Amino acid sequence: MSHIPTQSGVAWNEMTVIKVNRAMEIAFENDLPLISLVQSAGVFLPQQFRVFHKGGQLFRDLAIRTQHGKPSCAIVFGSSTAGGAYHPALSDYTIFVDKQAQVFLGGPPLVKMATGEIIDAEQLGGASIHASLTGLADSIAEDEFDAIQKARQWCAILRDPSPSHLEPAASELPLYPADDILSLVDPDIRRPFDMREVLLRVIDGSRLLAFKPKYGVNMLTAWAHIHGFRVGIVANQTPVINPNEALKTAQFIRLCNQELLPIIFFHNVTGFMVGSKAEHQGIIKAGAQLVSAVSCSKVPHISIIMGASYGAGNYAMCGRSYRPRFLFTWPTGICGVMGPDQLAGVMETIKAKSMKSAWLPEEAAAQGQKLREEAHRDAECYATSSALLDDGIIDPRDTRDVLGMCLEVVRIPTAQDVQSALLAEAMARDLFVADVPFDSEATCRRLNITAIVVYTHEDTLSRHVSDADESICIGSIQHDATNPFLNIELLVKTALAAGAQAIHPGYGYLSENADFSDRVRKAGLLFVGPTGTAMSTLGDKRSSKAYLRARAPDVPLIPGFEGSSQDVADLEEAAVRMGFPVMLKASAGGGGKGMRVVREQTQLRGELERAQSEAQRSFGSSDVILEKFIEYSKHVEVQIIGDQHGHILPLFERDCSVQRRNQKVIEETPCLYLSQDTKQRMIDAAVRIVKLIGYENAGTVEFVLDTTTMQFYFLEVNTRLQVEHPITEEVVGVDLVALQLYVAAGGRLLDLPQLSSLEPKGHAIECRLCAEDPQCDFFPDHGKILIWRPGSSPDNKANSVVRYETAVRSGATVSIYFDSMICKVIVWAPTRALAISLMIKELSETACIGVKTNQRFLQDCLLHPAFRDPGYKTSFIPAHLSELLGSSSHSGVPARISLLPSVYLRMLRDQATAFRGINRQFRNQCFDPLGSGSEIITLKYASKSPRGTSSDTIRCDVLIRRPSSGAHPSDGSRVCLLPVPTKKDEGKGTSADYDALSQILRKVESLPGPAFTVSNVQLERLDLSSTEQSSSILEFYVDGRKVRAYLATSKQEKTHKKSGPTQDDKVRILAHIPQLGEWFEFTRYTLLSFFVEQRRSLAAEKGKGSKDIKSPMPCKVLSINVGVGDEVKAGDIVMVVESMKMEITIAAELPGKFQTRWKEGDAVSEGQVLCFVE
Repeated sequence: MSHIPTQSGVAWNEMTVIKVNRAMEIAFENDLPLISLVQSAGVFLPQQFRVFHKGGQLFRDLAIRTQHGKPSCAIVFGSSTAGGAYHPALSDYTIFVDKQAQVFLGGPPLVKMATGEIIDAEQLGGASIHASLTGLADSIAEDEFDAIQKARQWCAILRDPSPSHLEPAASELPLYPADDILSLVDPDIRRPFDMREVLLRVIDGSRLLAFKPKYGVNMLTAWAHIHGFRVGIVANQTPVINPNEALKTAQFIRLCNQELLPIIFFHNVTGFMVGSKAEHQGIIKAGAQLVSAVSCSKVPHISIIMGASYGAGNYAMCGRSYRPRFLFTWPTGICGVMGPDQLAGVMETIKAKSMKSAWLPEEAAAQGQKLREEAHRDAECYATSSALLDDGIIDPRDTRDVLGMCLEVVRIPTAQDVQSALLAEAMARDLFVADVPFDSEATCRRLNITAIVVYTHEDTLSRHVSDADESICIGSIQHDATNPFLNIELLVKTALAAGAQAIHPGYGYLSENADFSDRVRKAGLLFVGPTGTAMSTLGDKRSSKAYLRARAPDVPLIPGFEGSSQDVADLEEAAVRMGFPVMLKASAGGGGKGMRVVREQTQLRGELERAQSEAQRSFGSSDVILEKFIEYSKHVEVQIIGDQHGHILPLFERDCSVQRRNQKVIEETPCLYLSQDTKQRMIDAAVRIVKLIGYENAGTVEFVLDTTTMQFYFLEVNTRLQVEHPITEEVVGVDLVALQLYVAAGGRLLDLPQLSSLEPKGHAIECRLCAEDPQCDFFPDHGKILIWRPGSSPDNKANSVVRYETAVRSGATVSIYFDSMICKVIVWAPTRALAISLMIKELSETACIGVKTNQRFLQDCLLHPAFRDPGYKTSFIPAHLSELLGSSSHSGVPARISLLPSVYLRMLRDQATAFRGINRQFRNQCFDPLGSGSEIITLKYASKSPRGTSSDTIRCDVLIRRPSSGAHPSDGSRVCLLPVPTKKDEGKGTSADYDALSQILRKVESLPGPAFTVSNVQLERLDLSSTEQSSSILEFYVDGRKVRAYLATSKQEKTHKKSGPTQDDKVRILAHIPQLGEWFEFTRYTLLSFFVEQRRSLAAEKGKGSKDIKSPMPCKVLSINVGVGDEVKAGDIVMVVESMKMEITIAAELPGKFQTRWKEGDAVSEGQVLCFVE
């Protein structure tokens, strides 16, 4: 890339900037070195407004090149002023043409006007000034041709991405004999020697390519070969390190890391320069930069102590504590805090000051000599070597051969091995997981990385807490002033205290927070995710669209309001202009939070307030954007992962169009609806979007596909690992978490050959199992999970794969403080049809007893004919909701299912007593059907609603045994079921109902209900380490048909009380029935206790009325929409509350006057009356 000195007076016009930016883009995307021929006067002032902003991109791109290890070289031919001065300053290597190159921010005329100083251009910023004083010039060329030749030499030493460059070149002997070293180095190390002359007798062909030879001349930094191996050399030309030497060496070490070159340190150093001049020049800061560069370097180091190696100078030259691969000492080497003379002098001074009277001269001399001898004895090479502080003492003449053998050992076979070693070193100790993706712990175990998870008191019993290598409690969501998972400083402090070296943010809370990403990196930890800049630019919907409009106008965006106003009038005007329906979206975050579809103008104000309120609570920002709502659409996203070297790997697409409340519940891949051309264009667009910003780590680019036009639009970038990433892993065959760790540690994706030919195989589906009730507008549920049993053990056969990713287990509590998703079920099969069948089977077999879930609803979605067509849209659930909920109503539950509690309880009794076959309500009137074990079984569908817990009775049957059978059910007993008749409309009450049923049951031979034969009963107790409930698996046959269920009943539920049998007994049993695909609540009554319960229930309803609306779970009052005493109609929204990260509207069910005792911001406990109408 070359500036043209004859164009626009060497200034940058608009086309210059556009061409430069394009050249930078090409070099970055194709991993090319960049050589710039620089001569620039900065911005062409007549076009300043068209050039200024675009021109600044060059400097940013140069810095990003360095960050990604892509080398750049600037050859300064002439004057480069103003903005042009930053071009060489931001390049990795600079070559100045002597007596021509001049670099300064302001030239002599501007300096004179600004400061009154008169100075010529050469003295202000000529090549010699930058080579010797500022250090900006790395090399000086005699003329332009010499400069180009030096640039070619620089290119020759760059790292070739192919493994062949790591093979040694042909070895050449030095031009001078090694025996000369004995005469060059005086045994008295206090006498200086010429380090360059020594090196010429060690390196191949006696050739050194010096780096910054005129700057920081007391430190020699250069490239050379030893026995054919290319190396970097750092050597003390004089024993003292000045600020310039420290800065120059730190830069050189970084260049060697960029080129993957081993570094050899030749010690003859007494330490860093002291005194006012050095202190004022920043020796402490410069020295710290050098020590930091040595500490963080990832290439092999080899140290040779030739003479002195004292104090911090030993650290800066990679002494033993800085872990060089090898360290050898010459017989002249001496190592300690300081030299013997200095140490003795300091100690004498301290001793003299501590004495009350002055020492006698002879005493001081004797004490000083003793200290010198002790210090020399402890620091000489034979003492330090005997303490294993080096790897041996070598003859100086053998230095070249010893280094050759070391380089043979430490040489790097492939770049991939370097990155693997980097990964191991960076993460071998600990990975700190701030918000656990369920599969990250398993990946860490496979990689032998220690996983440390943080948790709060509210999720103490979660499985990931016990499964982790280490778990740290960071507080309480309920009681702490700030949610600990959102406390950046707390998380970073905890990670550092735990000794972690990396933080994985998971896929919730702070996973897309730019401040968190930046703070983690600032703390010196690896952040397993993109940079803060990428997050703030692409992760925010408003800023990402503005960014793409400016830099990639060809990427299609959903039509919308481009302004930033949040005023309702402005948004209404924009909505009317683009046409309803429109969608409001929270600018920050995702997951369906802060999203509202507005179908007419009158709804916009109210929906805007709710969207802003939810966005503020979820993401800390109330900013929303307004877009056209695409009615007939599919939600398709592309998984990508990028490394720190500018390479982006697309991992194909996912179809996420099955959504409720704009949140995904079923995802699949591949998307069979897309044509190959549309799919490829979508993937290309995704790669282009993230490449613009140099994206690193995992991310997802989401699109909306208009199915009427087949045009796709950019939606957003999720700058984190997505919940649905496992289905991509299954069809592609890669571990995305492992790839995240690999690229975070600096790994190059191009060095993994298995990634070069990825193709999706088979079909994968993920279902999100959520604690919610679809029958009550997907109202969330919470509570204890009594039984958790996945449908099958994790399977990885040739023809299918099943994965369960969850933090729950039996006994765990679903808390109101977390999202309602409790498990991800992932299946893979060769075809989509097989994958659907496999998922339905897994969902139906999975037992999750205790909280209401969408388990059956997911099965009904998969079974629906519209889902079998890959062209289903994001409106799938809303369009078919009544059918999907109707399928889940269980109106056709087989009668035999009602036998389950009776069979179960009799088996429990038989295992606990010797009186087998004796009814619990034994009477000597054995031929009276009411005394032969009649009981009533109710089967209920438990649900949640804004009015509190409600239960819908699916079946209510009376069970009676035929008198011909006196055996228990496992012996083939005959039982009858009869629906319980209710005649409340006759006004005779429950007593009349009881009498009527008694009369029917006594006519046992003519009962109209079906009769069943029960046989082959088997009961298996489950050991779930719970003292609160009894859990079992029950299996039996009814007329030859198998019934199987998982059962849970409280251990406080007694089949009879200590005082003997009573007629007020009832037993509540929760059962998951795979045949029905979810769990239900059974209650087993005696006849009398059933009707007593009915009477009590009726009396309670009459006493309290039916206008109370109770809190279904602990919640917070967000708003009260009407005043106390106001008249309301049935269906009016009277309150809005929040629980489980969800905003819930409370509607009046009856007309009347609204009453409540709560105010906005109040916390309401479960079961308390929220409001009522009079």
